[in-house]
Order: sequence, then structure tokens, then C-alpha cells
Amino acid sequence: VAISAAMIGLFFLFMGETEEKIRLEEENKRLAVLEERNRVARELHDSVAQALFGINLHLSTIDYLNKHQPQDLPKVIAQLQEMVVEIQAEMRLMIYELKPTIFVEKGFSESKAYSSLNHSGESRNNQGGNREIDH
Repeated sequence: VAISAAMIGLFFLFMGETEEKIRLEEENKRLAVLEERNRVARELHDSVAQALFGINLHLSTIDYLNKHQPQDLPKVIAQLQEMVVEIQAEMRLMIYELKPTIFVEKGFSESKAYSSLNHSGESRNNQGGNREIDH
């Protein structure tokens, strides 16, 4: 009887340690995901802030060019358009880096269905025509 009680005690002690270990592993995974999201958010903020500063600098020259060197305006406008395209691409990449967590949490099939339900109707006007927004 004493041996059985000791074995039962050891069993519950082991189960408690196992549950605690599982809880700690889950907490570590959650913290790792949170840290990665924070890292991506910082990168996104830094890169977008830098790009917006550059765009603002170019925009501030437009008035001057319009008055003094109007022949240079098309070049500056083209540079601005290129900068905006680059920012959009960078943002899409960073947003894509955030998306894989849904695959881990829900699985591929469910996350694909979720994604198509949430993004199927989105479109925007682009020079008089509609096109799907890239996600």
C-alpha cells in the first residue's frame, strides 16, 4: 500500500511537471511570435518613415522646379512614383512575413479559406478601372 501511494504520488508529481513544461513551451512559442511581430513592426516603421521622408523631400522640390526648371519635373515625378512602388512592395513583403502565423494556428486549408473570404471582394479604382488588391 505504501509503495502504491508513493507511485501514485510520483505519477501526479510527474504529470504536474509535464503540464508545467508544456505550459512553458507554449508560453515560449507565444513570446517568440510576439517578438518576431514586434521586430517586423519596427522594420516596417523604420523603412516607411525613411521612405516617406524621401518622398516629402522630393515633393518639396516640385514647387521650386515648377518655377525654375520645369523641364526636370517629369524626372522628379517618375522618381516619386518609383519610390511609392518600392514602398508598396516592401510593405507587401513585410505583411506577408506576418501572415504565416495563421498557417500554424489554423492549418493550410482553413487559413486559405479564411484569406479568400476576407479578401475576395476588395478592389480599388486604378486610373478608371478596377483591379484586385495584391495581398
